[in-house]
Amino acid sequence: MSSIKPFIALALTGIGSALVVTFKVPSPGMELAAAPTASATTSTTTGTPASSGTSAAATAAGTAATPTSDSSSSSGTTYSDGTYTGSAVNEPWGTFQVQATISNGKLTAVALASAPSDRHSGQINSYAVAQLTQEAVTAQSANIDAVSGATWTSQSYETSLQAALDAATAAAAAQQNAG
Repeated sequence: MSSIKPFIALALTGIGSALVVTFKVPSPGMELAAAPTASATTSTTTGTPASSGTSAAATAAGTAATPTSDSSSSSGTTYSDGTYTGSAVNEPWGTFQVQATISNGKLTAVALASAPSDRHSGQINSYAVAQLTQEAVTAQSANIDAVSGATWTSQSYETSLQAALDAATAAAAAQQNAG
């Protein structure tokens, strides 16, 4: 019998991410596994780790990077009611910007103020923005998970939303100091 173990590897790649699926092909007389194994890895095209607390998209685009980790945790953060427009983030395909709606001190909605309009970006944004918004409203923060396959959109969304939430926090602090 041969000691070579046959396998098939399938790699799907896209901008900023890669998915590698490995299937073991049974040899004659070998037991079949219940299911193939899959591993997914995500990395940014700029090489900046997602956990660094700074938007790689903003850094790569030459705009000021906005910290995304500790400044808007849902515990103890107070937002002032209103609609706040986040910072514009320049992507290779255009400008991305969101507006956050705060009602009764809570983040209730996030809408696109501007987004790249090419066909590919439009397809990505159609599914990614809805998922990112749901996570942001649940977390009451911009500290959310990126959407697989939408690295630029996720990072731009988080950066712009963080700026909007910072403005809502500043407005709440100003109201507390005035009253």
